[in-house]
Amino acid sequence: MAEKFDSLEEHLEKFVENIRQLGIIVSDFQPSSQTGLNQKLNFMVTGLQDIDKCRQQLHDISVPLEVFEYIDQGRNPQLYTKECLERALAKNEQVKGKIDTMKKFKSLLIQELTKVFPEDMAKMDIQTLTQSSEHITHMEQSDWQKKKEGRRKKEERRKKKEERRKKKEERRKKKEERRKKEEERKKKEEEEEEEEEEEEEEEVCSYQTPQNEETKEKSQPKCAKSEVQDSIHDGSTKAVAKLEAGWGPRLYWS
Repeated sequence: MAEKFDSLEEHLEKFVENIRQLGIIVSDFQPSSQTGLNQKLNFMVTGLQDIDKCRQQLHDISVPLEVFEYIDQGRNPQLYTKECLERALAKNEQVKGKIDTMKKFKSLLIQELTKVFPEDMAKMDIQTLTQSSEHITHMEQSDWQKKKEGRRKKEERRKKKEERRKKKEERRKKKEERRKKEEERKKKEEEEEEEEEEEEEEEVCSYQTPQNEETKEKSQPKCAKSEVQDSIHDGSTKAVAKLEAGWGPRLYWS
């Protein structure tokens, strides 16, 4: 309900502001202001259309005519509510005074009638008491029925609330089961991926092992050959060094 009034209030404020700006333009009109005047007139028509659309949302709202009189007089519409409450309070006090006066008159009248017609008033008192007791019994029964109906409605609300709680609990359990299944599925996929990776590693190792053995066998002769060549080179170098130092061939080989 508040949203409906907020929308209407917003459209009314825009319309009033547009009217104010239109009045300023008209009061000091210049030929150059014609475009702005036309624009404001179009805005005014659009604003009236927006306000008319809000009528469908507020067709069940009735506003007292006195409120419009307050507005025409330049008074705050909220003062209407205040004055209504004050009038209701004054009327309530007036009616309460009348009721108290009638009660006092009734008691005085019964006293005087009892003095003049004691027998008749005694019979009337018995009838009055009987009617009063019947009325009280009827009120007690109606109150009991109301309480019973209230308890029944309260029990129905409790049952509905319990059903909603059970449904909510079932939805939570189903959600938890789906989550567990999802976790198991992910865990299973991870295990399968790990197994696939291990199988790939084993295949790679099985392919690499024969190649390493072959390369090792091929590399061994090369290493032996290179060692022989290095030893020969070292020996020839030493022999040349001794010959240059003045040693004879015999001394060197000895």
